[in-house]
Amino acid sequence: MNYIIYQTAFIGDIILATSMAKTIRDIDGDGEIFFITTPVGEEILRNNNRIDRILVYDKRKNGLSDIVKIIKVIKERFRGKETVYISPHRFARASIIGCLLRSDVRVGFNASTLSFFYNRIAQYRYGIHELERNFGLISAVFEGVLPNEGYSRPELFPSEEDYFSVKGLVNKWIDADKNIISIAPGSVWATKRWPIEYFKELIRLLENHGTGAILIGGKEDQILCDRLTSNNVINLAGRLTILESAAAISLSRGIVTNDSAPLHIASAMNVPTLAIFGSTTPYLGFGPVADRSIVFENIDVECRPCGSHGRMKCRKKHFDCMNKIYPEKVFDELKRLI
Repeated sequence: MNYIIYQTAFIGDIILATSMAKTIRDIDGDGEIFFITTPVGEEILRNNNRIDRILVYDKRKNGLSDIVKIIKVIKERFRGKETVYISPHRFARASIIGCLLRSDVRVGFNASTLSFFYNRIAQYRYGIHELERNFGLISAVFEGVLPNEGYSRPELFPSEEDYFSVKGLVNKWIDADKNIISIAPGSVWATKRWPIEYFKELIRLLENHGTGAILIGGKEDQILCDRLTSNNVINLAGRLTILESAAAISLSRGIVTNDSAPLHIASAMNVPTLAIFGSTTPYLGFGPVADRSIVFENIDVECRPCGSHGRMKCRKKHFDCMNKIYPEKVFDELKRLI
């Protein structure tokens, strides 16, 4: 059997979907795995030896003709062979592509738009991790022939060059017995960001403890991270690829992060993770899965979650979900974690 995985959502979603490729490869070592993803996804999946071919679809720029090209490539490669199409992505485009491919088995969630295009359905449930939800798709494919341990942790594969590049930037701390913490203060949504003043205080507490920090984030986080820079802080925001970021995080003793992509990078690298959740909650399915992890959240705030992705402003105008998670408590838990 041969497999096509479709995931073109956010960075975290694509990282988590790598668990599916590993599980498929563990069950069926002979079939080929194609992965349809975004240009960023192509970077995420680089060096992943579970995947035989990455097909790039830029949904922001490409149109129907590009979908047709991808379908043509897949059909030509698997002509006369059985194929399985799996989509954890729940948007209409994913369902339509599965239908046009005419794969023998097409698996999606019951909550997917145009879910009737699939011939096997998995339940989309809240209260479980996204990895477990995706494992439900794999269960629908193999119908009982599954690994006893359940779903796998996601995977990323930084190259030697990625590690070499990062070590050149953080040598001052690597030489000091890895006494460094990764900090990821950014998020697209403001209500998912722990206050910058709290991050600043946490960094001060770390400095007093003889621990430095590296700041992780994309180009959109550079200005935010500039506000946290000091003698014991190395600002790498906007300077690294995703796999270089994975390498940097893996070189640190742990990470403090919001509910954002670096959380999932740390899970893939199995780095001790302290995740701070504000307007979203782990109930939505995107908490850390590193062997050692802590979730900080204000469970006394009744209005959360206020959306599946967070919001740009607190609707209640108090932002207690984040404002009442204090740096001293985070620092104490971080010491326990690492």
